[in-house]
Amino acid sequence: MKTQTTIKTASKTLVYLSLMIPLIACNNAALRTPGETNELGLTTYPASNFDELAIQNGINFSQYKKIKFEPISVSYDDRRRQYSSRLTDKDFQFDENEQAAFNKQFVKAISKRWNKEFNWELTEEIGDDVILVKGTVSDLYLYASIKHNLPYSSTSYTNKTSRMIIDLDLYDSKSGKLLLTSKDEKITGESNDSTRPLQEVNSVTYWRDAYNTFQRLASQLSYHMKT
Repeated sequence: MKTQTTIKTASKTLVYLSLMIPLIACNNAALRTPGETNELGLTTYPASNFDELAIQNGINFSQYKKIKFEPISVSYDDRRRQYSSRLTDKDFQFDENEQAAFNKQFVKAISKRWNKEFNWELTEEIGDDVILVKGTVSDLYLYASIKHNLPYSSTSYTNKTSRMIIDLDLYDSKSGKLLLTSKDEKITGESNDSTRPLQEVNSVTYWRDAYNTFQRLASQLSYHMKT
């Protein structure tokens, strides 16, 4: 009886997989379905996993060998926090060192992913084989302060650490031609595991969360850049 049950379970699993694989392939194909050409002359992908995504038609990203980053700019959500009356807006914004750390995580995460996907190397030079990356983060909202020098002891626990809108543009560094533009809202520290306990927020956990989010962003873009 146990053997029969095992065989039936295995058979059901095979049937499920046989149904799911074509469905996944169909969904993936939909993500890559091109739409209209936008005002910049790029092909849009309205069904992609981005709020906005457009790529130069026919571009072969494998022709590039290196990648250069401009410093990422950051602006903040001006929504007021009613639960933190003793803190000011500045306590939820980056100082110069934190901005540098944020930029470092951005460059490190994306360059590492694209080195794996395209074998691109980091460079500070302009050239025919160099992609130039320009990133902008807007509406950044930190759910907890990551400051070390708050005037009183404060420990925050959340199930997400920040949200932001990331605009990412890729250019041919020599000609200045726009190759790809994307825009998407991202949430750092979020988990699909509803049983995971709230995490303590500090600068260490936040830089980890930011790095992981930037890695996922690079991975999502890689999927479309390889079409």
